[in-house]
Amino acid sequence: MLVVVTHKNNGHVSTVSGNKITLSEPSIVKLALSPRDVSDFQRAGEDLLIHLHNGTTIRIVNFYKYFISNQDNDLVLEDGDGKLWAGHHSDGLADFNFAEIQSVDQLVEKDRGILPILLGLGGLGAIGAAVAGGSGGGGDRGPGGQPGESDHTPPEAPVVKLENDTGIVGDGITKDGNVIVSNLEAGATWEYSIDGGKTWQKGTGNSFELAPGDYENGDVLVRQIDQAGNISSNGSLGEITVDVTAPGAEFVLSDPDGDNIPTATGTTEPNSDVTVTWPDGT
Repeated sequence: MLVVVTHKNNGHVSTVSGNKITLSEPSIVKLALSPRDVSDFQRAGEDLLIHLHNGTTIRIVNFYKYFISNQDNDLVLEDGDGKLWAGHHSDGLADFNFAEIQSVDQLVEKDRGILPILLGLGGLGAIGAAVAGGSGGGGDRGPGGQPGESDHTPPEAPVVKLENDTGIVGDGITKDGNVIVSNLEAGATWEYSIDGGKTWQKGTGNSFELAPGDYENGDVLVRQIDQAGNISSNGSLGEITVDVTAPGAEFVLSDPDGDNIPTATGTTEPNSDVTVTWPDGT
C-alpha cells in the first residue's frame, strides 16, 4: 500500500509503501482507503492497528505517541472518488469517526485534536457529511440519513445453514456445498470466511458455495456490516464435510453351500448404504 506522510513541523511530505508505517515526529498519515474498507481500529501500545475487511492489517507505529512539540498524529483516508476523510478519536482511544476535508493542509497547523479544526472550517464549506469508520463508532448521520442521529448498534449475527443436508440429516456431511445466509439487515452487506476469520470474502445474494473438504467448527463464519459501518458478531455453520466422491465398493458373489443360493461378501465406505440386485432382479 502507498502511504503519504506529511510532517507537521515543516510540512515535508514523504511517500512510503507497505503495511507498516513508523512515525518519528508529529505527522499526518494518508492512506488510500475508504472508511468503509475498515473492519475495526485497535490500539496496541503506542501503535494504531487498522484491520480491513479483506483481512489486511496496517500498523502505524508511534501513532499515539506525543512528541516533544506536544502534537499528536492524524489519520486521513482517501476514498476511490478522491475524497479526503479526516479521523477523529477520543484521547488515547481508537474510536474513530471521519469527516470530509478539502486538503491535508487543513491539519498541518493543528496542535490538539481534529475537532476544533473541523468546526472552525465548517462555515467555509470544507466539511462534508461525517461517516462511521469500521466498528469504532457512528458518525453524525444515522441509517436514515438524518443529521444528529447516530447508529452505534451492531446488527444481529447472520443465520448460516446448509441449503441441502444430504444423506443423514444433521450429521454435518453433505454432497451439496451450497450455504444459505439469512437474518440480514436491510441495506447491510455481508462477508464470509472459511478459515476461522483470518480472511474474509464479500458475499452476494444470500448464499455461497463451499468447496469439497472438511471444515472444523468455527471455520465457516459469516458477518454483516450495516449502513453505519457497525459489524455484527459472527454466525457459524459448525463442523461440516462436503463430500462429492462416490464410495468405492468391492463385492464377490459365491455359493459356499452349493445350494444355488448366492452369497454376497465385500467391503465399502463406512456408513454407506449397500444395495444388492440378484440375477433374478430381486
